[in-house]
Order: sequence, then structure tokens, then C-alpha cells
Amino acid sequence: MLIKVALGFFLLYLLVRTAGYFLVKTRIEDPQRLFKWGQVLLLALALSLYFLILFSLTGRNLWGTSLASLLAFTLLVLILNGWNLRLWPEAYLFTLLSLSLLLKFVVVKAPYEYRFVQVALREEGFKFLNIFLLFLLGKVRNRRDAVVAGASVGAVFGSLENYLYGAKFGFSVLALRNLLPIHLCISGLMGYLFYRSIRGRWRPFFLGATLAVPAFLHWAYDFSLQGKANLWPYLSLNALLYYLLVILSRNEK
Repeated sequence: MLIKVALGFFLLYLLVRTAGYFLVKTRIEDPQRLFKWGQVLLLALALSLYFLILFSLTGRNLWGTSLASLLAFTLLVLILNGWNLRLWPEAYLFTLLSLSLLLKFVVVKAPYEYRFVQVALREEGFKFLNIFLLFLLGKVRNRRDAVVAGASVGAVFGSLENYLYGAKFGFSVLALRNLLPIHLCISGLMGYLFYRSIRGRWRPFFLGATLAVPAFLHWAYDFSLQGKANLWPYLSLNALLYYLLVILSRNEK
């Protein structure tokens, strides 16, 4: 079922992109406006696919809070992107398509003491593949695009994961996890590191850091949250990471 839905949306995506390409190339009256409507359609497809995945996995409970989760993360991405619709709908769509195909095969079997490491590497590796795809397709043109691409991928992953936790453990857990958009922040940083690995100095260093740093932050975050420590340090970490992304996304060089 999920594979058929994913393939259907992917074909619609190709149709929208092809139509937009020919509209621009053939110089039809006001092609840019029509092309922007194509981006809005992509956003609608991404939102539709998001809820199809949620309903097929866990039923229709908590759908309102899952919508609030996605919209809250989307707001953060739009702020980073200067309220530009050019890039992030496609980042959402790619992440949802691939995530829908991989969810059934993600199983954690490692011993407890190693589970955090395995989860961090698997999830950050998955997000890296989606960010790499956006780079490969030429969607990232500058440093802001890199940060927004990473944050968009993390926003989808985080909102879907939060929903699954909320469906299992209740609304209070979902609300608490939405206060900590760690996936969005870490993935935005990953996008920046990958951008530096292909442009500028110290490329080998930044290429190694592209996966190592996000995986370490993810592992440290998960491991620390297992205790009963005060919540404020984690809120502060998220705020600092997001503020860092805002600073990085302002530079268009």
C-alpha cells in the first residue's frame, strides 16, 4: 500500500516538475507564477502523503496534534528560508517518499548499551541520504539552501517520529518532544557541514564531520534524556542550535 502511494506521488511530482520546466523554457505568459503554483502543489502533495503515512501506520488518533507538529516545524523552516517556497516542499516530499519505503525495515536489535549509537547512526545516515539527493539534483545553490534543505528533512523526520511516540505514549510525550526540535536543528547543521565539504577549505574534514558530528549530537542527546535531569539544558541546546542555523542561513555566499 505505502509503496503504491509513494510511487503515485512520485509520478505526480515528476509531472509537476516537467510541466514547470517546459513552461519556463517556452516562455508562456507569466511562467514564473505558474511555476510557483507548481511548488505549492508539491507542498500539498507532501502534506497529503504525510497524513497518508500517519493513518496507515497508527490509525487516525492524534491527527490534529501531528498537524500542529508539522506546521510548527514548517514555521521554523520558513523563517530560516526567509519565507521562500522554492526549496523546502521538495525536501519534504523526498523525505516522506523515502521514509515511507524504509519504515517497515527499521528494526533495532542492538544491546541496550549500544542502542543509542545504532539509532543515531541509522537515523542521521538516512537524513544524510536525503540531503545528498537534494545536492545531487542541484537544488542547493548557496549556504542558506544547504541549511534549509537539512532543516526541512529533519522537520519531516522529527514530526513523524514525534507523532509515533505520541500515538504510543500519549499527548504529553508528543507535546514535550515538539518543544525539542532536535532533528530539525541537527539536520540543518548537517546540511551546512555537507555544503562546506564541497566548497571552501578543509573539505575532507567537513566531509567526515557531516555524519560524525550530527550522529554524536544525536547520541549524546538521546543518552542524556534517559536520566531525570532538568529539562532546561535540553531546551537551551535546541535554542542555541536553531540560533546558529539562523546565523548560517543569512549568509548567501
